[in-house]
Amino acid sequence: MITSQTALFLEYYRKHTIGVTGTKGKSTTVSMIHHILNKAGKLDERERAVMNAHPVEGARLIITEEPELDMAAVVVEALDRLADMIAGHQAEIITPEVWPAALGYGPWVEEIWVNYVSNGLKYGGQPPQVEMGGKLLNEPAGQVRFWVRDNGAGLSPDDQARLFIPFTQIHQARAEGHGLGLSIVQRIVEKLGGQVGVESEAGQGSVFFFTLPQSKTSS
Repeated sequence: MITSQTALFLEYYRKHTIGVTGTKGKSTTVSMIHHILNKAGKLDERERAVMNAHPVEGARLIITEEPELDMAAVVVEALDRLADMIAGHQAEIITPEVWPAALGYGPWVEEIWVNYVSNGLKYGGQPPQVEMGGKLLNEPAGQVRFWVRDNGAGLSPDDQARLFIPFTQIHQARAEGHGLGLSIVQRIVEKLGGQVGVESEAGQGSVFFFTLPQSKTSS
């Protein structure tokens, strides 16, 4: 079950990172895992049945029967969780009026946004400007790309290549790392049938993105 597996992971993470990170990056990741546990604990029997009934194809979930995401509502939930952080950084958050239709599981997608936006706040400019968006892709067909763009210093090609590796921390001197959170994001997105990535140039900020299968209503 999701709850028991995540609980075991959280215990492992606590034991093996004490004295290693000791940073806000670690506390953010632990907070994210706690939130997953909380979400799982609140699932009613119908939701549990839906999650347990997903047919599996290799390591991916087949989500052709997954309800269409209410992405606007998912984003509202994610930003509400980050409200204190947004206010503390005096950040500007930009969101579109309309989101493209995609398939997925709301609580998991919420975790993706929380991770991406929180990184944008930590590594953005002064003050941070974080833009969220999405668009239907022509290639690969049947995918919707969502992204978070920040106004930070950007990342080198070497840093970009290591971002989604577990326990890799970029900008060590800043005492806050992307760390394990991005590897969790990658696993979530891949299980939902999508991909993750980053585009960045020095001095031009970074764009963190993920893709999800498009909904039939967006075709």
